[in-house]
Amino acid sequence: MPRYKNAAHQRWPFRHKLKNGTVKVYWLKVIPAWNTAHPILEAKHVQESIRRHGVADTQNCAEACMVQDNADKFDHPVEGTIDFTYRRVAVVSKLYKEPRILRGSKRTVSGECVVYEHKHSDIAKLNDSPRGQKKLLAMLKANGPLQQTFRALTVRPSRTWPLPKPGRRTLARTRFKRGKARAAFAIAALETPIT
Repeated sequence: MPRYKNAAHQRWPFRHKLKNGTVKVYWLKVIPAWNTAHPILEAKHVQESIRRHGVADTQNCAEACMVQDNADKFDHPVEGTIDFTYRRVAVVSKLYKEPRILRGSKRTVSGECVVYEHKHSDIAKLNDSPRGQKKLLAMLKANGPLQQTFRALTVRPSRTWPLPKPGRRTLARTRFKRGKARAAFAIAALETPIT
């Protein structure tokens, strides 16, 4: 089975704000990660994010600077563009020279990105304000670097209740089958005498 079939998303939007203020959206094909990555967040990454004005910017936050600096911790190529959200991180691995059509649809993609899950939403929330970035910088200077964990995407079933055992009846509604009703009606019609 192909790797990208397990992902919830097939495309990931990367939004870039241009100098004139307009926002350009580039769509990239999602490839779920196979292995776990363990980059290390240091104080220099927060300082780089402050220098880039990365407050509330998912591509210039401290975590994005950390991924760019720790490209050797990943088992795939890292192009340099990262999108760090509260639950997931998308790392661009390849850019196409021209947009390509995504298989099975009419949508186009401009490259590929590998998507990981993480549980570092507290750090992501600190990146949302200048005061939070200063607090994160003070915390890293006092306690030292933090090791982050980016895990492979977990595949969840679409049903939330347990599946029934085979051969047992459930209370779920089933579709009315017309074949049995027609057969019953035909038998009833044959049994009635014609006068």
